[in-house]
Amino acid sequence: MQWDIGLEIGQTWVRLCTRERGETLVSPAWGASRKGETIALGDEALSMRGRTLKGVSVGRPVENGSVADPRLLGGWIARILGPLLSASRLSKPSVALVDSGFFRRSELDLMRAAVTELGASRCGFIQADLLAAIGSGVDVADPKGTLAVRVGAGTMSAFIVSYGRIVRCVRRTQGAEEIDRGIVRLLREECGLGVGLEQAEALKKALSARLTDRGETACVAGLDLTSGFPVRRAVSAGLIKRAVDPISDAAVRMALEVLGQAPDELCADLLDSGIVLTGGGARIGGLDALLHEQCALRCRVADAPEEASYHAMARVLRDEQLSELIEA
Repeated sequence: MQWDIGLEIGQTWVRLCTRERGETLVSPAWGASRKGETIALGDEALSMRGRTLKGVSVGRPVENGSVADPRLLGGWIARILGPLLSASRLSKPSVALVDSGFFRRSELDLMRAAVTELGASRCGFIQADLLAAIGSGVDVADPKGTLAVRVGAGTMSAFIVSYGRIVRCVRRTQGAEEIDRGIVRLLREECGLGVGLEQAEALKKALSARLTDRGETACVAGLDLTSGFPVRRAVSAGLIKRAVDPISDAAVRMALEVLGQAPDELCADLLDSGIVLTGGGARIGGLDALLHEQCALRCRVADAPEEASYHAMARVLRDEQLSELIEA
């Protein structure tokens, strides 16, 4: 069956597609609440992050692939889908939600109930890993196997896809945001510098593509923990690499584990197809070379890897055969 609407509520972004209009909305996946009531979503909630507002808590509906705040999740579903579903008077649209692969059955049921209560004719799920593969240029309908490694904000996966199905898969509740927390810790412990997660993320983006050149530096503003004054300091790529290494190593271990489970008939395919690296963490400098070295397979980084799933969702809504092939 062809879907009318596709919605992904992830750890970093909320993304919406429709069959008629394609890619429609991208918003930061933040929400703010006071006394259990949602008061802001998206950019407005993000602007409150890290600031002291009496009685206001700022968080995200999904963390590490699982529901962290059911109220915020319901608030996002109502805000995004409510207007679309109420505007369709003649026919009720069908909705496909993206399944992270970590959602519990009870969480999937919660989301399905929220969507159908808003008036959807049908609610189903599409696996995030399959979308990432499609958006990375993998022909998932091909019976030949391909190994993909996806590094997201709060989750990671390595999987073999063949004929629209995930044949083998290993997942971890780790991701690129763990790097940010590692940077914060290292700067505090070794440099006496206090920075927030936003500054740590900016450092990661500035230096993570150049980790092989440890002499590279980037400036960051923070609090000198000795003097108590704001300062600017130069941070080396070598320090960032130490925060990146645990995630890079985990990605390699997952890929090796999946390769060890690969069905014999697909092993020859993997020699030809190699590894596809996708997700926002695919931009970590040297990760593709490390996978190539450790797994003895060529590795390519997807074009715009952080947007692969979003582009794929729009394609799935338009392609009825592909939709039927990969529907969970």
